[in-house]
Formats: sequence, structure tokens, C-alpha cells
Amino acid sequence: MKKNSPAMMASHFLPLPRMGANRSTGHTPCLPQDASEKQAAKRQLQLKMARTNYNYTLTYIDGMPFSANVPKAEKFSDDYRALAARVISQVSDNFLEVVLSFFKLQYAQTIPAQFFDTLKRKPEKFAQQWQQLQHDLAQNLAQNLPQNLTQTPVEASAPRHQALLQALSQIAHLPQDLEKLLGGLAKIQADLQRDGPTAALKSLLHYTMANSGKRNFLQASSLDDFTHMYPRLPLPQALQLQPQSWMQGDQLPCLQDWYFGYIQVAGYNTTLLRQVAASEVAGASFPTLTQLLQKMPLSDQAFQQVIGDSSISLQRAAELKRLYVCDYGFLQGKKNSVLHGRERYLSPAIALFYWNPQPPAGYAPGSPALQPVAIQLAQQHHPEQAPIFTPNDHADANDANGLKWQVAKYIVNAMQAIHHESVAHFGACHLAMEPVAIATNRQLAREHPLHILLKPHLRFTIHINTTARGNLIIPGGVVATNVGPDLDCSLNMIREAFLARRFDDCLPPRLFAVNGLEDLPDFPFRDDTLLLWRAIKNYVATYLRLYYPLDATVQQDTELQAWINELVATTHGGFRGMDGLRQTGNPAQPVEIDHLDYLIDIVAYFIYLAGPQHSSVNNAQYALMSFGPCVMGTVYQPAPQRSTELHSEEDTLPWYPPLDVVLYTSSFEYLLNNVQYDRLGDYGGTPSMPYFKDARAQEVLADFQQELAQIEADIRQRNRKRPMPYLLQLPSMVTNSISI
Repeated sequence: MKKNSPAMMASHFLPLPRMGANRSTGHTPCLPQDASEKQAAKRQLQLKMARTNYNYTLTYIDGMPFSANVPKAEKFSDDYRALAARVISQVSDNFLEVVLSFFKLQYAQTIPAQFFDTLKRKPEKFAQQWQQLQHDLAQNLAQNLPQNLTQTPVEASAPRHQALLQALSQIAHLPQDLEKLLGGLAKIQADLQRDGPTAALKSLLHYTMANSGKRNFLQASSLDDFTHMYPRLPLPQALQLQPQSWMQGDQLPCLQDWYFGYIQVAGYNTTLLRQVAASEVAGASFPTLTQLLQKMPLSDQAFQQVIGDSSISLQRAAELKRLYVCDYGFLQGKKNSVLHGRERYLSPAIALFYWNPQPPAGYAPGSPALQPVAIQLAQQHHPEQAPIFTPNDHADANDANGLKWQVAKYIVNAMQAIHHESVAHFGACHLAMEPVAIATNRQLAREHPLHILLKPHLRFTIHINTTARGNLIIPGGVVATNVGPDLDCSLNMIREAFLARRFDDCLPPRLFAVNGLEDLPDFPFRDDTLLLWRAIKNYVATYLRLYYPLDATVQQDTELQAWINELVATTHGGFRGMDGLRQTGNPAQPVEIDHLDYLIDIVAYFIYLAGPQHSSVNNAQYALMSFGPCVMGTVYQPAPQRSTELHSEEDTLPWYPPLDVVLYTSSFEYLLNNVQYDRLGDYGGTPSMPYFKDARAQEVLADFQQELAQIEADIRQRNRKRPMPYLLQLPSMVTNSISI
């Protein structure tokens, strides 16, 4: 068989080995206008019943639509729970190992290491072990305490007794701490069965880490401490990078400038990058150079010293479309949070990048790169309080050793992680798809071809979102621990982004144009995701044309018109900016979709959002966001100023999270990255019982699967030439739905 032949490519999309894979829908597709009188009555009854189960609430975040409950058909299946349980077991094993290592550090002078080793192997023996430990410790102290031979036995016993009490007091809270740990491990199974994976993980980690004892031993003493969070898990991709001859210094690759630039285009959150224009561009959402320099007055001289080219001014770079910026002004005025008595800080930073055709040393030779140029950790420049940091201190920020530049990069990554978790991931993906799931079940009968098409792409979304709201987006939950702003501020950011979002501007080709990213020569997320977008759009177009041969067929579909009106209603779906809809002037049905091409765009985007877009932000979390000194969502010191003195790498440690927060974050992220229930284009079923009952749709799906297989091969070929493989849009790593 030839390499990449259709048969070989299609074999890549054989169903995943799981229990209870989806079988045929059991429904013959039928538009409402084609239904018999009896079928129409049956559809109407079915939809009336669905509207008793699927309803909206707008009170969790003011004006944003959520499901009022979790209908039975939306709940996690047994095979999904089994998959989640396996991943949680891996997380638990790793978590226990790391936590026991924390205890070893704290009690190293008092408790023999073998106690912890035995505890790890047989945690159910804790009570017996603890009693034996106390006996052994007392006996050891009695035998080894120095004795003054001139003292009487009574006089000698007093200091010995005192020393014994003191030694025991040092470990007095150990039983409670370990009972808490072991109790969390035992409790996880019940929580998993009742509430799903996010609840189980939250119970385990929050229960264990809510420690009333001293926490100083959880503060890192070196960068190396952060690499010890994964003893039982595969290393994150950021730590798997190997040093190359072109890299400079002995820094880990993920802490170097080339990596900082690269993750803006192939990282965990590529939604904030914008072009810096030489002049105003109509309809654009990116700034001009004049607007940028009003906030961040970088000089041409400093810019040229950083890029290593005295012939290119900032103005010329903008004219050549080589200047790009990430601006975190949305954090201006947002409230810091406090965790375990420690404040975490926000910085409305600005990070400037230059697309350098010939980057300096420290970048892959012969390859252009997005080079970080300057960082300002505030929206307005101040020579002392908000200086401009650059590599090699070309803007005179009193940073000759580059340590403040390193901290500034971490702070920018943290601000990007904050936006990622709240806005780009939870808000723009999870919450955007939830009303689609509700409206589809309320307005499209199960026999409707569009309901059949969308069903695999809505699987478990309502349930995972509901468990997230009940267990993660709460005081003391994952968001409050892992993300820097006050919880109310995080929710407000989600709402602000929801109100500002325009549907048509979210379609990938339009999105890249609006943000000025069409001309960026190398943008792995854009380049790979457009392959998937085109494949999905072609799939949707071919499928829908089976049932909608004419625009008139779209206009006559009463269920479709009700669906689209529910999606845009502010009291229901709340989608804004669907400008391809026709205004009817009828209050009962304010809009109409009257063109098949626009319906194709809408449906393709929902499948894209549930699949590639969500996977690009979800799957990046453990891979790229779980190594403390590189990316975390919290900053534990205010932004460095010009007068701040940093003399060694150890001086940078106070900005990074404590090790328990790093463990909490990386454990949660591993879960999110590894509960992959299915993959894009795999709807389950068997040759004798395929998902689609319509044989024509089966052929359309087979063509889609073949195209995805070719895309997989193309991306893998691209990755051979990239400084770091971009894995987040590989079709095999993309799920059908937002199910985790």
C-alpha cells in the first residue's frame, strides 16, 4: 500500500477503542416541510417535551445564557466516566507522590523516609504505621539523647522528656495532614460517580491543599524544584524540548526568547496577537503605531539594537507589516485576588514583537521568527514604576543581567493565561456552545438533518459546563486558585467579552483579517486551523446540500427558522453579529435565514468551535501551561520597577506560584488534556450500523474522514520544519465536542 493512500489515511480514523460508542442515530433525516401530517404532529409533541427539559437561565453571569439543568440525555455516559476515572487515577498517583515528597521535606529531620515509602505503597495502613512511628521515634530519642553523667536519673529524665515532647510537637499535625490527604483520595470515587471528573478533581486537590499548617516548605528554593511536579506523569511538552546548538546560555529552552515569541503563534492562547499598523485601517481591531507609542514610547534606537538592524525604524517595520503586539489592557482596574493569605498581582502589560527575517543569535539559523522586542508591565509608561524592559536592557531599565526581562516575560505569560482560562477557553468555547446545545434540542426535531449532524458535536457539553460552574468557578475552586484576578473580576471579563463578541468576526478567515494577521508569514495556529476550517466547511456544505438544494428550501424550514431566532434572542442564545440574517420586522420572528451559504457558515463554525477551536486552547494546558517558571495564571509579587534589584536566579522565585499551587494547576490541566472521549470525524458506529442512516451522508462523512487523514499527514510534515512541533490542531488530537 502506498504511503498516504486513501485506505491508509482512512484507517487512521477507525473508531477509538471504547465502550458504548455511538451507533446509528436511528432517525431517517426529514425536513419539517417534507413530513406527513402524522409525522408533523409527532415532531411537535417531541419538541414540546424537549422544551420541558431544556431551558435557559440568565442569572449565573448577568445576561449570559446557561442551561437551567442537565437533562438526562446530556449526562456523562458510563464509558465516559470510566475514561475519566482512569485519568484521575493517574493524576491521583502523581499527586500523592508529590505531596508525600512535600511531607518528606518538612519532616526530614524527624521521620524516617521509609515511613513515607510504606505509606505510598499501602495508604490503608496509615493508622498502624502512625502508631509504630510514634513508638519508634520515642525509643530512638530515649536511646540517643546525650546524658550528663553527673546528673541523677531524675534530673537526667527532665531534659530527655522535654526533648521528646518537642520532637513530637513538630509532627503533631502530621496525622491530620495525612488523614486529609488519604481522605481526599478515598472520597474521589464517590464524587466522580455523582458529579463527574471536574468535581472529583476539585474535591481531591482542594480538600488536600486546604492545609492549616505552615506552608513555607512549599515555596520553591530553585527553578529545579518546579521540574519535580510530574514523577508519575509524562513531562509537559514545554519541558521535553531539548537544547539545540543554536540556543544561547544554559536556560531551559522554554524560558528562552525564541520560545516566548513562538508561543504567541503556536502556543496556548493565540487570540490576543494583533498587527501594529502604520496608519488607520478601516474595520480593523488592531492598533496603529502612533496609538501604541502613546502608551509605550519605545525609541527607534532601542528597537534597532534589539532586532540587530539599524536600517529598520519602527515606522518602517509597521509599513512592512512586521510589528505585532499583545495588549492586556482589559486587566486595567481589575482586582487582585488573595489565596492562603498571599496576594496575587495583575499587570495590564503590553508586549511588542517583530517578525524578523534574520533574527539574532539564539534563534534557529536560517529561519525567520517572531522576536520579542519590548515589554511594559502597565498601560502607561513611567521611567521608574513602569519602565520598558528589553533583551539586553537596551531601554535602560536597570536590568543588565536580564533577570527583570525574565520576570517580565513570565508576567506576560501569566496575563495571557488569565485571559486563556476565563475568556478564550471557558467563555468563548464552553459557554458559547452551551446555548447551541439547548436551542438544537428545543427547536430541531431529532429527525431534522441538522440535529443529526450537530448531535455528536454537542455531546456532554451541558454536563461538563454545569459541573464546572458548580465545582470550579466558585470561591475556593480551581479558578480561584489557579487564576490571578478576583473571581468576580474573572466572571466580569467573561461577560465583557461575551457582549463584545460578533459572530461573523469569529469565522476564522474573517478573524485573522480583523486582527491583521493575514500577512504574518508563519503562524502555525492559523495555518493549521485553516486546513481544518476548510475541511469542516466543505463537509457541512456537502451534507446540507443533500437536504437543502435551494435557498427556498432553507426559507421554508420552520424548525430551522425557530432555531436561528432562538440563537440570536437576548433572552435565549444571545448571539450577536449574525449580520447575514434578514430582518423581518415581525416581533414573533425578528430574523430569517434565507441563504444556504450563510447557514453553511453558521453550522461549520459551531462544529469548528466545538472541535478545533476548543482543542487548541484545551489541549495546550498541560503541554504548555503547567511548568511554573514559564506559564502559570498567577503572579505573587508586584511588577518589578527600574529600582528593583535582582542579582541571581533565586531572586526571581518570589514571582512564581508556590509548589502546591503549581501541583494543583498541573494536575487539573493533565485531566483536561487527557480525557479525550472521541476525535473529530469519528462518530462511532460500525459498518453494519453506521452513525448516519442516510447512505449519502455516510459517503460525505467518509470523504471528511479521508480529508482529515490527509491534514494529519500535512501537519506532521510541517512540524518537522518548526522549532517546536505544533500539535494542537492535529485531527487525531481534536475532539468532536466540548466534553471536558
